[in-house]
Amino acid sequence: MVNSSETALIQRVDEKFEKLEVMEQGGITYMKIALDEMFYVTQDVVTALQDWLKTTAQDGLTKIPGENVAVLTAQIDAVCERLAENKKLPGETPVLVLTAFTKCSVKQFTGPFELILNSERVKNMGTPASLDDDNKKTLTQVRDILLMANNEFHSLNTAKKWNVPEGRTSACYNCDGDHLLTDCKEPRDEAKIARNRKAAWEHRKKDGKVRPDGRKKWEKKKSHGGSGGKGGGGGTTNTGNGVKYMNGKWMCKCNKASCGWNETHTTKFHGAWLKNPQSFKLPPTHLFMIKAGKSDGTNYVGAGSGGTTPGNGGTSSGGGGGTTGLSATAKSQLKTLVNKHKTETEDSSLSQFFSDFGSWVESLN
Repeated sequence: MVNSSETALIQRVDEKFEKLEVMEQGGITYMKIALDEMFYVTQDVVTALQDWLKTTAQDGLTKIPGENVAVLTAQIDAVCERLAENKKLPGETPVLVLTAFTKCSVKQFTGPFELILNSERVKNMGTPASLDDDNKKTLTQVRDILLMANNEFHSLNTAKKWNVPEGRTSACYNCDGDHLLTDCKEPRDEAKIARNRKAAWEHRKKDGKVRPDGRKKWEKKKSHGGSGGKGGGGGTTNTGNGVKYMNGKWMCKCNKASCGWNETHTTKFHGAWLKNPQSFKLPPTHLFMIKAGKSDGTNYVGAGSGGTTPGNGGTSSGGGGGTTGLSATAKSQLKTLVNKHKTETEDSSLSQFFSDFGSWVESLN
């Protein structure tokens, strides 16, 4: 027995065993202490088990995956048996169990238990609870109810009538009523709402309604690469620098005031934009200007400056000062190719290279 016990249990038993007189020590005594340590139910445990019965009556089958009656009956039987062994099984337990079986989405199942519950309440009207309840009798009543529940459950399953709605059984996470949480007029129980939401999420995951990464099956995975960007099917590409391709166009973000995502400035340039919002433009080398294809031929207008600073799209001489004789068609095709690569690449330095190269192409006669 000692060899099959955990160290913590052996230590607790040894502490009590060694305090006994030598004449009181022995194998039988050691076993008795060990069994008491393993199976003795403290008052805290009794209270917790009794509270569990009350909570089960409130929640019923709504917290059990698939509203599986067999699972709940096994749990109730184990708790009631343990309480009855210690003569702590409340006399109201049959009513609590009947109440639990009325909290189910399958109306064919709840109907009989609602009738029995009402009958039990009428029978108990005006009868004070006994201070010395007959635990054995109470346990027998509970097991009769559990047997009835299991038989009805298996009967409905066999007839394929155990149709539990997908997701939660009840719409309201707060009171389990047939309405939305936003329409609930009962006092909010935040702890219960959180439990119900978690249970609903776990239920959907178990039934395959949610992918392993947390997305629902019908949700598309967000793109973080070029395929979701411009020309990639209208997805979302976030560069992580306050520049993002969304809703079919490139946007930049300003965290000041209520600007948010816009097409004019980022947080760093909020002050300059605020002074001259009509004519302000980001520098042509800014990632947004490059991504949006606005860097060529666009001059940077600073707030209050009233002047312009030549951008990368200005005219520059070809190598050696001569002309290349590039045809208009070839020039147009080359510009299109350069702009395509410039807007699709995620590398800012590579985007700058394409921008400079595009400026050189533009300068060719």
